[in-house]
Amino acid sequence: MATFFRGDLVQARALLEKSGAMYDDILGQDSGGDEPKLNHPDSFIGTSRALRASLLWILGHPDQARSTAELSVEESKRLKLPFPLALSWSETAQLHFWMRDSEMVLEATRRASELAVAHAFPVWRTEARVLSAWARVMLTRDAAALRDLEEGMAERLSLGSRARTFLATVHGEACLAMGEVGRGLSSLDEAIAFAEDGAEGVYLSELHRLKGMLLAKTDQAGADAYLRRALEIARGSSARSFELRAAIGLARLWQASEQHADAVSRLAETFAWFTEGFSERDLTEARQLLEAVPAQPSRSRRRRA
Repeated sequence: MATFFRGDLVQARALLEKSGAMYDDILGQDSGGDEPKLNHPDSFIGTSRALRASLLWILGHPDQARSTAELSVEESKRLKLPFPLALSWSETAQLHFWMRDSEMVLEATRRASELAVAHAFPVWRTEARVLSAWARVMLTRDAAALRDLEEGMAERLSLGSRARTFLATVHGEACLAMGEVGRGLSSLDEAIAFAEDGAEGVYLSELHRLKGMLLAKTDQAGADAYLRRALEIARGSSARSFELRAAIGLARLWQASEQHADAVSRLAETFAWFTEGFSERDLTEARQLLEAVPAQPSRSRRRRA
């Protein structure tokens, strides 16, 4: 987890796969009995699988991320312990937030919240509240849902600073959808400062991208600088899904300018890396942007013209 939050995603994946293999060995020994041998209440199996789901999405493997989240829930159910299951549903909600699937976020947060309330897990209860409010913002553009999100953020942060940068991305997305530029920029600036001071780099690219998208409404040059920085950070950490989002942002920012061709070229390069998840919203949007670009005549045709 420390490696993940630091932003060393490739190493974090290696460590999580190692821990997952250890759990596979233990759970594989349970086939002959009803109760799992891994039955202590602080089991980290939920963390191992669930965190890996979001990590796989960030690294650019959406289909693998989805199947890993589903496995996390099923294995947590097998443990017959509420804490790992609440964690798995919470991390599943986070994954669907990244995938921008509001309906699935509502379903996963409902499950997480039920367990969190019944068993007094304040972290999962408050994070479920925040993500549920985000989904309602995206579905309804309701100002009351944005206020609920902000109140849930404040409550969650009162429990500890972990997740500050993640929560800021959730808030930034909601503010972008609602056109609340000032509120979004204030939250993002605080999170960027926190991330840089504490070397918590995992979501730093997204924080810069969201700031760029909010600035695009008033400051195109500033928006360009933050989107380019988001792209640079994402490439440096192999965060392909964040890289794709930054490239989409630049292509949209310069859609009606001479810089559009360069932005589209950058987007095409990033899009070409992906091998799965093409029904996901980001990849669909990228493909539509690329298909909308008029085909350029070849050099020989231009010379003849």
